[in-house]
Amino acid sequence: GRALEKPTSNLAAYEYVLRGRGAWSHDTRESNDEAIDLFQRAIDLDPSYADAHAALGGAYAEAVVSGWSEFRTEDYERAEALAQKALTLNPATTRAYRVLSSVHLFRKRYDLALAQIDRALGFNPSDADNYVQRGTMLVWAGRAGEALQWLEGALHFDRANGYAAANLCTAY
Repeated sequence: GRALEKPTSNLAAYEYVLRGRGAWSHDTRESNDEAIDLFQRAIDLDPSYADAHAALGGAYAEAVVSGWSEFRTEDYERAEALAQKALTLNPATTRAYRVLSSVHLFRKRYDLALAQIDRALGFNPSDADNYVQRGTMLVWAGRAGEALQWLEGALHFDRANGYAAANLCTAY
């Protein structure tokens, strides 16, 4: 049933999210800034578009992790608020759980980070990004041995997942 749901009825908002994901995948400050702009445009067109809120939160979190943010605490609070908004709109928005997991990681609340990613896995147990996130959380929590199965599982679902491969190297 979730697979058949439309994320938004506004095709322009949907296009902005797709374009934002494309920009976000380039891992540069400029492309992340572009993604933030595109995700915000999607929200402006459809304020009830949960994945747009989650994606925008993810872009703010990425800015902090990558060292592009001048105001780290504020941007992580913004990311958390956007993820919470996404979950208010649609509790099955797995990207929002991943954002919350990252926020908890930043605050060194490893059990909370793992709990959030476990919620995402409950909704989508076959999502490579959920596997990468869980494996990454375990590595940072000092449980690298447990992370191996999750990171290898992510590569099973998506053999070209660079984040899974990099974190697998870190785990080993």
